[in-house]
This record gives sequence, C-alpha cells and structure tokens, in this order.
Amino acid sequence: MNRRSVLFLLAALGLPSRAAGAPLVTFEQALELARKHNESFQLADEELRRAGIARERAWAALLPTLRASGTFTHSDREIARDFGGGESVVFLKQDAFAGGITASMMLFKGTALPELLRAYRLAAAARQTHRWTRTSLEFEVARAYFAALAAENLLSAAERTLQSAKEHLEAARARRQAGEAIAIDVTRARIEVVEARGARVRAQNTLESSLDYLAFLVGRSPPISIRRPDLASLGQRKEPGAERPDLRAGELRIEAARRGVTASWLDYLPSLNVAWNYQATQNTGFSGDPDSWNLVFSLDWLLFDGGLRRATRHEQASRLRDEQLRLRQLRRQARQEVRQAWRDLRTARVNLETSQEQLRLARQNRELVISRYRAGLGTSLELVEADDALRKAEVAVVGGELERVLKELALYRALGLDPRGKAIGG
Repeated sequence: MNRRSVLFLLAALGLPSRAAGAPLVTFEQALELARKHNESFQLADEELRRAGIARERAWAALLPTLRASGTFTHSDREIARDFGGGESVVFLKQDAFAGGITASMMLFKGTALPELLRAYRLAAAARQTHRWTRTSLEFEVARAYFAALAAENLLSAAERTLQSAKEHLEAARARRQAGEAIAIDVTRARIEVVEARGARVRAQNTLESSLDYLAFLVGRSPPISIRRPDLASLGQRKEPGAERPDLRAGELRIEAARRGVTASWLDYLPSLNVAWNYQATQNTGFSGDPDSWNLVFSLDWLLFDGGLRRATRHEQASRLRDEQLRLRQLRRQARQEVRQAWRDLRTARVNLETSQEQLRLARQNRELVISRYRAGLGTSLELVEADDALRKAEVAVVGGELERVLKELALYRALGLDPRGKAIGG
C-alpha cells in the first residue's frame, strides 16, 4: 500500500480535525472556497471567456463598419492657373489636408447566419465543458478533503495502537515482577511501544501535510479543521442523467457541426454589399467642391475557386460525422461507467460488512488473550499476535469504509452529479 492509499485509508470515519483553535471548514465551504480562490477554477473561467469571443466575431460579420481616414500631402510646388481678371484657381496646393469616412455593410452573405448560429452552439458547448471541468476539479477537492479525514483517523488509529502497546508493556512488567514472565516478554512489549510511538509521529506529520494541501486547494492559510460530510442518497439511478455536461456539450457540438455543413453549401451563393463614402479635401480641382460622397452597391460571386469550397464542404461533413461518433462513443462509455460503478459499490459494501465482522471477532479475541495473559495463562507472543490481528482488522474496516465512499464518489461522477451527490449546479 503506497502513501497516497494510506492517506485515504481511514477517511470514512471522519472525526473532526484536532488542530486546536483552527477554523472549521465544512465540505460545502471547501468546495465554495476552491471555486473562488483556486487558480485551476479561475483558469477554467478564462477558457470559457475565450470561447465566447467566437460569438462576437460572428456578429462582426453582420454588423456595419465605419472607418475614418486622413492624409496630409506636401508637394514640390503649388499648381494654379490664372483665368484673367484677377481670378485664379488652385488645382494643387503645396500643403493640403484630406479626409474621409466610409461606412459599409454586408447586405447578404450565405454563410453569415449559419456561422453565427454555429458560434452560439459552440459557445453553449463550451459552457457545458466548463461545468464539467469545474466539477472534475471539485472532485479533486473532495478527494483532498477525504484524504485529510483519512490522515486524522490514521492518527487516531496510531494512538489506539500506542495505548494497546503500553497496556501490553504494563502487563508484561507486572508478570515479570511476579516471576511469571521472562525478560524477552518485556522486551517485546517495549519494541511495540517504540514502534507505536514512531507510527504516531508519522501519522501526525501526515495529518499536517494533508491539511496543508487542503488549505492550499481552498485558498486558506493553515491550520484548518474539518469534519466528515453527509453524502446524498443515490437512489436507484442506473443511467447517466441528462445533466451530465459532457454529454450535453457533445450534442451542442453536433448542432454546431450541422451549421458548418449548411454554411459550406451556402458559400456557393453570391454576396451583396453596400458602402457609403464621404471625402473632404483642400485640393478642390476644377469642381471647386471641397467634399463629395457616393453610395456603392457591389455584388461579388466567386464562380470558380479551384475546388476550395468543395474541399471545405467535405471537411465540414467529416467533422459532423466525427462529432456524432464521439458522442455515441461517449454515451456508451458513460453507461458502462455507471454499470461498473454500481458493481464496484456493491462489492465495496460486501467487503465492508465482512471486514466489520472480522473486526468484531478480532476485538473479542484480543480481550480474551489479554485477560489470559494477565492471569498467567497466555504467552506474550500470543498477545503480540492478537494485537497485530486487531490492527489489521481495524485497517481493513476503515479501508473498506473508505473504499465504499470512493466508489460512491465515482458513481456520482458517472451519473453526472457533483461530489455532494446533487445535480451539477444545483
């Protein structure tokens, strides 16, 4: 069993953390604090904001544009003509300013509306993906929370082990003084005490590290204290719910891909644009008017593009098939995950019941052995074996309880629920 497994080992018992005077952070508070302060959640928010920019770009193709320009021209000489009678006309000033305003708008383009609808579908899919990403991050916080609970219970178990070792040592010394035990019995008991003290120090360090990591995730400064949450009832749900954001995101991406196919067909149509231009200049020329304007309607129809639009159409059709296949695969995978999660949970429950019965028997056995040992009827080796069996039984029970909790969390995620066992966003 590796260290990470040990961190989770006793999480299910979930006593409050022992940090004296440390503020309590409940499970709900931990999730809320992580949403507000954890950088991973904020990075997911930034990805969602970038996804919304595609809608702005799609609207930009439909809305009018307004452009202003200005120039200053310095020529090598001024050009003018004298018409007699003291009247002269300047055709070109040596230094002249000019400016203009152009307003243009697309009146019709076949791809504009489908691209706008496609952008909205992709933005909606991005929102669902964002919800799923944040939920996955919440499960990470939940695992850290239960790991801290496991570390707390690991410390409690280490203290119980130390107390049992001291009890063994006292009994061994009493029998030694009465002449009913040999020196090796006391030595064995002392070794148990030394090992138990070392285990308690390691458990204390593990608890502090676990709480520090949880505090880091939720944006709090250690120390903090925690307590075991009550998880929601699962009922009898056997299928992933419609609230699974990744499934909904897949559906929206299919709709967006369909809009892309439509746009690729409409790209064969011509486009119609209108532009209004206004110009003002100091070089009036023969007309003598300092300003002028015009209205231009333009029709643009690309008759042959070397096969580019055909390739685009085939590419969009391929993307649609790709999204449909991905969603079908994701749905089958989600159903399989739910079925497997239910099987794993049932197995964990059975294993827990077995471990609880073994713990009950181990406790009875240890009481009988310590009683016999104090009465001079048992040996020190028997007591060591009974203590070891009891420790293993305790570990098996809390390990089984933790396994049950973790399988519940896995089932929550497969069903499309959050770590509290509720609908995402509920």
